[in-house]
Amino acid sequence: GTEEALLGGTLKTQNLSFNNSLAHDSLKTTITWNNTVTPTYSGKIDAYGIFSKNEAGKNLADFYFNPSNIWVADSLWQIDQSQIHLDSTSVSINNFNIHHNNEGFRIDGKVADNQTDKLNVFFNKVRLGNLDLLIGEDVGVDGILNGKASLANPYHSFYFTSDLKLSDFTYLKKNFGDVLIENNWNEESKRLNSSIKLEKDGKSNFALNGYYEPEINNINFKSTFSDFSLETLLPLLNSFANKVEGTGNGIVNISGKPSDPVFNGK
Repeated sequence: GTEEALLGGTLKTQNLSFNNSLAHDSLKTTITWNNTVTPTYSGKIDAYGIFSKNEAGKNLADFYFNPSNIWVADSLWQIDQSQIHLDSTSVSINNFNIHHNNEGFRIDGKVADNQTDKLNVFFNKVRLGNLDLLIGEDVGVDGILNGKASLANPYHSFYFTSDLKLSDFTYLKKNFGDVLIENNWNEESKRLNSSIKLEKDGKSNFALNGYYEPEINNINFKSTFSDFSLETLLPLLNSFANKVEGTGNGIVNISGKPSDPVFNGK
């Protein structure tokens, strides 16, 4: 084990220990950590894996996670019993659920070489402000995330769907309202259709609609601004500005390669 490990920023985990036991076709692993100061960052994760082959001689792996507890800044997070199955063509995850009271996220489903099987991620009242606790730095972002995202056939397509809502999105202590994010894959046109809206007090002051074509790596989006707070753009402008104020109105079209987009607006 190690006495201290830096996870990010100023957050350090202490007394980190890995206990592995290998026997024949199985591996048992226990990971523990515990700091000696407050707030408490500690935990214990128990898991074991079984390795085998199918009838065709292909390698298989099954990993089982026992119920575990993790303390993050004196808050108890729990990991439910779950299973991960790996083979040469697919990955299955059964009920990988991390939660604290009514807050948490769950991963469940399967990805394979088809669009029928889907890997789903469910978000329930996930507070983005918890990132500060995990990395030990004040990121300045907060909000409550709810919704679902799904992925299928990542080997040969870009099938991705999502229906997410980030309530009370806050950046640098300024509340910008709710962010609505939708993505839907169109198999016929091979496009990922996307929509992002920013709403506050029953009014939408920003909308981004369009699509991404992964086969040719091309985007085509239209963004609409209506009494939009320019302070929201500060993270994009902070290389040459430390303060932005006011509101903006207009339309901006975004096209081309994601790495080199072309902006046209009025």
